[in-house]
Amino acid sequence: MDGPAQLTRLLFEGREAYRGNDYTRAERLLIEAVQAGGERYADVHHMLGVIYHSWGQFSKARAELEEALRINPGYIEAGMNLAITYNDLGRYAEAQELWERLQPGPDENVDAFSRGKIANLHAEVGDAYRSVGLHPEAAREYGMALGLCPEFADLRMKLAQALADAGSLEEAALELLEVLNQRPDHLPAYLHLGLLLHRLGHPERAKVALLEVLKREPNHERAKTYLHMLEPRGGSD
Repeated sequence: MDGPAQLTRLLFEGREAYRGNDYTRAERLLIEAVQAGGERYADVHHMLGVIYHSWGQFSKARAELEEALRINPGYIEAGMNLAITYNDLGRYAEAQELWERLQPGPDENVDAFSRGKIANLHAEVGDAYRSVGLHPEAAREYGMALGLCPEFADLRMKLAQALADAGSLEEAALELLEVLNQRPDHLPAYLHLGLLLHRLGHPERAKVALLEVLKREPNHERAKTYLHMLEPRGGSD
């Protein structure tokens, strides 16, 4: 097999391996695809950049991501990953400049799909920070995501959790209240609010929040468990 057919096979198998997180196989196939004429595909360079970044090979990641952006200057995901790579390389000014260039300005007519895509990329960075215990950094990324899509309740929940993990309990509670302002039936927000209020020293207010869960879902086991935990030892109020 040679020519276009070989390139098609390599691209297909390389993308499949990438999506399956088989980065060793994906790298081999994608490099072969580049050598077979696939150097013009921005997503190939982006995938290679992500792979090298995950392996800590930041200089190689930078080169691939820059090539992806050169081919397709509007490739937002590649731009986000390049900014993260610049940051990892200590090239903070370049990272900041790229971040700012990728953000839609307040007067720009950016469609909802594009805003959501950028917001989700910020959320992914926030998830990565939170997974390694960098909670203030995670909160910052979730806040940037919400700046683009303030109506996304799931992002606000993540922000509240990151703030709580960082020790900013009152700020976290305010975010949960905003979730409930937008979605009064959001049971996880009531549940987390109850726990936060308890940690803040407001047991009665915590009970009110948890009872709201049971009002809407009487058999909610976690709410029942948390209410039982709030009862003074030796009996109830």
